[in-house]
Amino acid sequence: MRILAVAVLVALAAAAEEEPKREKRQIVFGGSAFSSPSPHTRGTPYAVSHGSFNLGAAPGYSATANPYVDYAWNSFSSALRVPYGPAAYARPVVGYPQPESPPAGYEYGVKIAHQPVVAYAPAEASYGTPYRGSPAAQCSSGECSPLVFCSGIVSGTSPKTTAAVCDLGDGSTGLCCRRDPVQASPANRIRNPFTKPFKNVNIRFINTNELNGACRKGIQFVDQQRRMGEMLLQQDIRVRSNTPDAGHFNFFKTSKQALDMGNNALFNSEAGNGLLMQFGLTPDQGAFGLQQFSVLNTIINQTCAAPPRCNPGSVYRSADGSCNNLNNPAWGMSRTALQRILAPAYENGIFTPRVAADGGALPSARDVSNLATGSTNDPYPDLAISVMTWGQFLDHDLSISPIFRLEGSSGIECCTEEGKDLPVSLRHPQCFPIPVSEFDPFYRQFGRTCLNFVRSLPAPRPDCNFGYAEQMNALTHYMDASMIYGSDEEQSRGLRAFRGGLLLNSRPGALPVETGELEECFAKEIGAECYKAGDGRVNENLPLTVMHTVWMREHNRVARALDEQARRLYGQQLSDEQLYQEARRIVTAEWQHINYNEWLPIVLGRQFMDVYDLKPKTSGYSFDYRPDINPSINNEFSTAAFRFGHTLVQNHVQLFRDARSQSGALQLRDVLNNPSLLNRETGILESVVRGFYLQRAQRFDENVIDDLKNHLFQPPGGRQGMDLVALNVQRGRDHGIPSYNEMREKCGLRRATRFEDLYGDLPNDVVDRMRSIYRSVDDIDLFPAGIAERPVPGALLGHTFLCIVGDQFARLKKGDRFFYDLGGQPHSFTEAQLFEIRKTSWARIMCDNVPGLAEVQPLAFYTPNFYNQLTSCSSYAIPSVGFAAFASPLQ
Repeated sequence: MRILAVAVLVALAAAAEEEPKREKRQIVFGGSAFSSPSPHTRGTPYAVSHGSFNLGAAPGYSATANPYVDYAWNSFSSALRVPYGPAAYARPVVGYPQPESPPAGYEYGVKIAHQPVVAYAPAEASYGTPYRGSPAAQCSSGECSPLVFCSGIVSGTSPKTTAAVCDLGDGSTGLCCRRDPVQASPANRIRNPFTKPFKNVNIRFINTNELNGACRKGIQFVDQQRRMGEMLLQQDIRVRSNTPDAGHFNFFKTSKQALDMGNNALFNSEAGNGLLMQFGLTPDQGAFGLQQFSVLNTIINQTCAAPPRCNPGSVYRSADGSCNNLNNPAWGMSRTALQRILAPAYENGIFTPRVAADGGALPSARDVSNLATGSTNDPYPDLAISVMTWGQFLDHDLSISPIFRLEGSSGIECCTEEGKDLPVSLRHPQCFPIPVSEFDPFYRQFGRTCLNFVRSLPAPRPDCNFGYAEQMNALTHYMDASMIYGSDEEQSRGLRAFRGGLLLNSRPGALPVETGELEECFAKEIGAECYKAGDGRVNENLPLTVMHTVWMREHNRVARALDEQARRLYGQQLSDEQLYQEARRIVTAEWQHINYNEWLPIVLGRQFMDVYDLKPKTSGYSFDYRPDINPSINNEFSTAAFRFGHTLVQNHVQLFRDARSQSGALQLRDVLNNPSLLNRETGILESVVRGFYLQRAQRFDENVIDDLKNHLFQPPGGRQGMDLVALNVQRGRDHGIPSYNEMREKCGLRRATRFEDLYGDLPNDVVDRMRSIYRSVDDIDLFPAGIAERPVPGALLGHTFLCIVGDQFARLKKGDRFFYDLGGQPHSFTEAQLFEIRKTSWARIMCDNVPGLAEVQPLAFYTPNFYNQLTSCSSYAIPSVGFAAFASPLQ
């Protein structure tokens, strides 16, 4: 059982050997010396200059100050084998982002000084020059290649590399690296995902009549809940528009179909509760023992989903994720259950939220937020903010658990309009409000003692049996770009133009406008537009809306390029359906490649990518599809570990008029659930995109910005919002996520028997604060402890979250029959097509879809440095995907 954990620990120990010592270093350039601070000492500029040379000062700092360069400069001349002295770095590398505080005079609503806007015009082909390869004459080892071809050389949160820099032939910088095919890890490097939790529990036999009696009670409970909802609507007790609760409710977009399926699943859960009480079952008997009894022979058998009908020869993914796995066609399908690494920690084993180890109440999630997390400003020196935005965009491809709502489109309200507790007689059964202390440092000024919180919908159990509740994932579970294309056929069709394979625009290059009845975002309150995309959270924050826009443009760019190539090379006019499906197929492949080639190595690090054999191949095919691996999203991943990005968020969205000068900054709280600036201010999209690769991300740690802890979904003109950390903690308890101690043990760390056992894995002061909140070390919630774990050397995440996140991305690769580089499938790309897909990069996506960018650094998740320089979009350093190879199969 512990084989995987031991293998992971071995790999992490190996990584630790590479961790640089954190001492002060005396660095010399041509006789000029200076001292650099420890990598954990931030915010103090230090000199990186020699004579008249400035080696990368940021705007707003003196010519000899650059707080963004914090790695071992003394290794550059020797380890990288580049010419010695500052003249070797004389190519301009200025243009680093400015400090995180916004410039004076730039507030939300004030006209922002932008450069002249380049009107969006769809591109038929890439702006860049196709990279054909470069001679290796200038490299003593390997081949001079664009940075994105050197998979695995640069990873983690600091872009150190021992590879030599070289000239790609057009004056742009590459690295000397070997492009040999990536070999699979040795067989003794265990990399199988976790198996499904199971306990062998004895339970008495329950006959069909007894099961049906419990089912009737479940049906009765759901009917009573429906009538309770009608009464609340009659008394106008519901979520009010233009409030933080409305912003939170609209985040989930619970559809009628999802609500109906959730209520059907609730029949099952409540029947289980009835059996629990009737026969005096233990929580384990309720959770596992009841699983031996099928629902098929009961009066609620209609709640079992019929298996999807599949076409095994289809070369395209289904819209809803069905039929990817031909043996288990519902695996990964939208509106199916999340799966688990550990058994749920429900109080009664079935659906009641987790309680403390002593059986009492856990501390308020708001108190945990206040005491276990801080709000210190501590950005990474080398990671761009798009590491965070990309992670959110990826999360919105993978999962959302819809919540209960009232009939119609109204949200359930669990608190009074004044922020007090509702009387029990007026509280919906699915209310799970967060208590707020009357001494709360922020909310006490408003007299608030209650934060609204509604439970997640359960999903029908995959095996159509009784047992513990599993929450629903409304999205496809695959990395299939569903946030662009939607998660079912109806949604996908609502996003298409049905001409030329294109997605809908409201105006050239802009997302379609949402015209539905649901209050989509605060922008509607000021008469502005809310947008529509494959995922309903498109309006959640302005940078996310921009990310959606960029990728919608990429689909349309690819569709136009395919159409042009088919006409030019073969004189054929392809149908709308052909162009749409092929463009979707290519864009999804680009999306997967960038995730595994650029983004995941930062989050997981090189060593852990090896453990699960996740490094993308540099040539040829992979053949590691395993139909026995369920790719469905783990509850621990979606409800805790993959929320790590909340710690990376900045209080301000920095805007740049060009790659070397900042033009303004927006307070994040002002653009949450409010993308109105996209159609009110010219040049906003371009300015935000430049910020993607110039602004820095906050550090992964226990700190979360104030705008998320006190002002989440704060409406325009409001003074208070919700608390994202408290919501994360409460959602974990709602979903029965086991404690941090359970999860760390599963991932191979020693189980803590007292708080002091956590010293070293978590900062001591965080452990001490947790001891002041929790009565037992076994009570600690997974999310606040997971973000506080010290990062594993070479990775962004700490051990426990690394374990959970790594397991999920192994599932998403090995359990996806349509993964982009798989060979031997009816839908496999040709090797020539894969060669083109492997040229893509995050920098290339921005260059191709945002006119006027001019230059981007090739590794755009890292801020610029001496080898990752701001580079023309037309240079060899940012290769372009060619589409001639994709046209021939469409004849």
